[in-house]
This record gives sequence, structure tokens and C-alpha cells, in this order.
Amino acid sequence: MSVIGGGGGNDIVFLSIEDYLNKQGHTVTRFSITNPNSNVRTFGLFKQLQEIDNPNMHNQDLLIFLTGIPPKTKVPVVYYHQQLPFTIFTKEGRPEKYNRGLWRFYYGLFAFVAGLKSARIEHNITHYCISEYLQRYLTQYGIDAQVIRPAIIQNDLYLEYDTNILKLKENRIVTVCRISPEKNLEFNFRTLRGYNYTVIGSVNRFTGGYARELTKRLEPKHQIKTEFKREHLLRYILDSRVYFSSSKETLGLAVLEGISAGCIPIVPDNTANRETVPFRELRYIDGDSEHARQLVDKALSGGFDALIPDLQHHVNAYVSENYDRLLWLSPYCKNKDVS
Repeated sequence: MSVIGGGGGNDIVFLSIEDYLNKQGHTVTRFSITNPNSNVRTFGLFKQLQEIDNPNMHNQDLLIFLTGIPPKTKVPVVYYHQQLPFTIFTKEGRPEKYNRGLWRFYYGLFAFVAGLKSARIEHNITHYCISEYLQRYLTQYGIDAQVIRPAIIQNDLYLEYDTNILKLKENRIVTVCRISPEKNLEFNFRTLRGYNYTVIGSVNRFTGGYARELTKRLEPKHQIKTEFKREHLLRYILDSRVYFSSSKETLGLAVLEGISAGCIPIVPDNTANRETVPFRELRYIDGDSEHARQLVDKALSGGFDALIPDLQHHVNAYVSENYDRLLWLSPYCKNKDVS
């Protein structure tokens, strides 16, 4: 994985796969341009191009890529896509910061070089992806990928659905996400004026300033939390009634985790949100604040509580056992070494 410790869904998927492989008795070697919990270093994208020449990659039994560029190698490669492919011709899949100024030129140059290297890859890659939405996009790029649902962080404070727990929930709304411009948080705060609303998420040296500017403009009932312990995060979500999102997603792991905690999800009717929240009545017209408020009001008043058992059944499909399929090339893994 190109970056470890950047926060968000990429880390959750990476760590859940690594944990699964370790528990299966495999020896797992990390290949990355960063160490856990570190910030992305300068020119990190081009460091990916250096990392794919790491000679140790060719000594593994199986390579599993989550992000980054696979090397030209005879080792069987599994590419587990979590995002859209790099391209200089479209904004799809491009992080927001790379759409402006010199960042755009920097990203475009990287995408061009990465495309040249990708064209040299031998046909030994098995493709999987995290959602049907992403699967459809990959097809447009000539990539035939099967869907493997990733494992989510099940809220272990919420062991099973219990109608009594709804009486303990507070009439508040929560969002858990990486605090960055592409998460569309300005829309959230504007739409949820007057509601008890909290955003919980991580920041890095690129997004810390953005989070501070957002905080300055918050109304009294709104707050942003960037420092928290896992148990406090789980408890806060568990005690909240509604999980709200307005961002476009290739899946939306945090929404699934909110559902796991017994929250009613209210999300836009777009991208993989249609998979993550399979009930049309919980999805508002994209960009329509008034429609979003109507759904939030109904959720806070208990109007969607009858859907909670079905929502719980839905998220139970996102478990680590799904990763068994990543090891379909396991005949090559004679020493149980997987990277």
C-alpha cells in the first residue's frame, strides 16, 4: 500500500486485510513509502514509482496491492482496488488537492509516468475491488474485477440489535471521516444548521489548516473532534441517532460502521452510497439541503427505526472472511508468505 497511516477507509481496509492474513498464519511483509502514523512525505507520489522497483517484492509468493503501482514481476499479483485508476484525462479518482495550481501539474506528470509503467506490466494480475460501483468504473478502463466486500470495524459495544438501545440514543447527528475538502463538510454544516451535529475525523499536515478554518465558522451546536480514543469514538457513535454524509464514495466504510452502531444513515443518492445504504428512502437528492433536512427530521423522530434490523443484516456481509478469495492464488503460497 503506497501510504499507511494517512487515515480514512484505505487504512481500515489495509489493516483489516493485514490482520486477517496474520491470523491465518501467513508471513506478511509491508511495502510502502511511509511508516504507520507518519505524514506523507514530500513528492510521495513519485516515491511510489521508486518503491515498485524494490527487489524484495520479487522474492514473495504473492503480492497484494491495495494502492500504488504493481511492478513488472513473475510473482502472482492481486490488485485489490480501493479507488479509481490514476488518469490525467479525468478528475474521477483524483484527490481534491490535485485539482489546483502546481498540484494539478504534479499529479498529471505522475499519472503520465505511472501509465507508462503500467503498460509494461505482465498479465499476471488478478483484479478485485471493494464495491459494485467501483467495479463498473474499472470496466470502463478495461479492468475486469470481482467484488470482495471489505471488513468493517464492527461496533463491539453494540453486540446485537436491541430495541431498548434506541431509548438511550441522543437526538444528535454524527459524521466520521477524514477531514478534508473532498468530504463536502461545508454542505454538512450548512444543511444541519440548528441540529446537534459532530464531525469526528483525522487530519494531517495538509488538512490541519482546513479543519481549523472550519472550526472557526461553526455554530454553537456544531463541533469537530480530531483527538479521540477508539472506545470514545465507538461510544459516541453508539449514542447518536443519525449518521450523515454528503460525500461521493467508492464505498463508504464509515457509513457502514455507523449502521453497525445502530445509527440511521442519511446519505446522498449517488456513487457507492446506493450500495452502502440500499434503502432509497434514506438517500436524499444529491446537493438538496432541504430534502436532506426532511430525512434527518424523520430519522430523529424515529420514522425510520423499523429499518434498523434490515440495516444490521446488511452490514453483516462486511466481514474479514470475505478476504479468503484474495488467496485463490494460494497454491503459489507454499511457505504462507503473503505481501
